[in-house]
Amino acid sequence: MRPSTIFYLLNFLFLYTSTLAQTIHIPLETPPQPKSNLKKHVTRYNSKSGSVPINNLMDVNYYGQVKIGSQKTKFNLVLDTGSSNVWIPDVAVPEAKNALNCSESETCKMDISHVISLRYAVGLAAGYQITDQLDLGGLVLSDFPIILAFIVRSIELTNYDGILGLALGRYKPEIPTVLERLKEDGLISVGTFSMYLGNDPEAWGKQTGELIFGGYDPKYALSEFQFVNVRKETETMYWSTDLMGLGYGSEVNVSSITNAPVIFDSGTSLLTLPGDFIKGIIEHAKKEGVSCAFDRDEELYKCDCKAKEKMEELVFYFDNVTLSIPPTSYIYEEEGNCYLSMQVLEGQLKLDNPIVLGDVFLKNFYTMYNADNYTVGFAQALPIKKFNRSNVLYVVGGVVLVGALIGLGVYLHKKKKMMQQKKMHDHSSAFYEDWNESASASTSGVGRNTDSKKSILGL
Repeated sequence: MRPSTIFYLLNFLFLYTSTLAQTIHIPLETPPQPKSNLKKHVTRYNSKSGSVPINNLMDVNYYGQVKIGSQKTKFNLVLDTGSSNVWIPDVAVPEAKNALNCSESETCKMDISHVISLRYAVGLAAGYQITDQLDLGGLVLSDFPIILAFIVRSIELTNYDGILGLALGRYKPEIPTVLERLKEDGLISVGTFSMYLGNDPEAWGKQTGELIFGGYDPKYALSEFQFVNVRKETETMYWSTDLMGLGYGSEVNVSSITNAPVIFDSGTSLLTLPGDFIKGIIEHAKKEGVSCAFDRDEELYKCDCKAKEKMEELVFYFDNVTLSIPPTSYIYEEEGNCYLSMQVLEGQLKLDNPIVLGDVFLKNFYTMYNADNYTVGFAQALPIKKFNRSNVLYVVGGVVLVGALIGLGVYLHKKKKMMQQKKMHDHSSAFYEDWNESASASTSGVGRNTDSKKSILGL
């Protein structure tokens, strides 16, 4: 059932009042610690761990706040396990809310010998490489390589400021990953991080989760962890494994795939799945009285909203591990319309064109990424407690209520805009371009179409 207008209003009141005062931390109950032996995979949260709060944009994007430079400038960066680099905007980018002026940071050094360009499915960020301090929840890396983008195209910097790449491997040999440097510098004892995203489609910039470097917190896990082995970075930079099959409810394998490459990508909002699987679940839904049709404007399948109750869970079969997600996770509701949060995989399924499991999948689990043992662990995620709406009505006065009614239109407009932009991060596709000094001095050179030089990182 679609939340009522008053529910949106109360959510907005919660967000509005929290931004005026302080961040509201949703209380979490701690379940019993998982019984499985995790020592070989990851260490529990300890003094050698860094914690970055995760903020949620309607389950479409998740970002965390880091500090960069000697002045500790704060940046909200999308947490992206599908790319390996960190980029932030330069002060030359007019639309940037938060930007870095390298000359004002005592620890910043800039290399202007060439321009590095990162291209995504939609959008481009191009700039020079700098080295500066990077503070990740209290763990401070000195002289860490960051792309300082002076050109940002088709990427709206309204809700976040850049990207924090968390992929397994390096894309360029000379640029280490965040995880590598944290371990090399002795800031963490194991090369691992854990992510609890939080599943709250009504959240707008609210803290719903936590990223922990060097450990995990068992309070986010409702079950034991199950681990899948991933490919080494010599094969691919992604957190990548093989998918043995795809199921829908009791149907064991709706798709014909077997041993199909798949990546876990928190920088992607949707699922990217084989076309025969998507068609298969639509046919099954039709038998349950649910009709779906492709919406060319949204480029997604739109279904009757009774699909949330009628459709069944999606089942993912890995080697010795089976994981499933409910229809409430893969069906997105927007202003009375319901969409399947998945898109068709184009081209031949292969290692550099894999199935992509984005936030639609990952938000259901507490995940642990281990670069030492090449594993990704999954535990059923602790559900977020919904905010008590009656308490809000009791506390919030009439003046704020009137102001919130005005702001409600802004909130709904932002929500619509976020869904229209969700494909910006889908697949976290990026590539590098290295220009010589003469080319990098030309602004027109940065924006040139260079498809012939493109090196795909995602889809």
